[in-house]
Amino acid sequence: MSDAINTVTGLLTHAGTPSEGFTGSMEDAVATVHGGQKPFCIVAEWRIIEVDVDEAFRQFLAQDGLSPQIVYASNVLFHSLNKRQRGDWVRTTFMKSFTHGLLFESVNTLYVLMGHGTQVRGTGEAVLSIGR
Repeated sequence: MSDAINTVTGLLTHAGTPSEGFTGSMEDAVATVHGGQKPFCIVAEWRIIEVDVDEAFRQFLAQDGLSPQIVYASNVLFHSLNKRQRGDWVRTTFMKSFTHGLLFESVNTLYVLMGHGTQVRGTGEAVLSIGR
């Protein structure tokens, strides 16, 4: 395997730190975010990836109210605009907010993290290689 494949594989399979997301039903998850200002996506089998960035880039993101974390989820359960289909995977843009350990907000979408997940660290290169 190439180094890039090994890096991405490690990012997606590393044990990381276990994390618990939303434990209610799909209906409860939809009710939690329905009617909000943004489209929403309910996902399972997720990872919050802390992207290794230098301080200058961290400050650049902060100017826009963002933080260098993304979510990768290998199982989309529902998307309010049907942008993703059930069973698709998704990689978000950088984090705008993270509420109650289960609502991950990116610039354009609010993600409900269902069930068990993991928090890991990774390089920007590895994160951008997901799905290629």
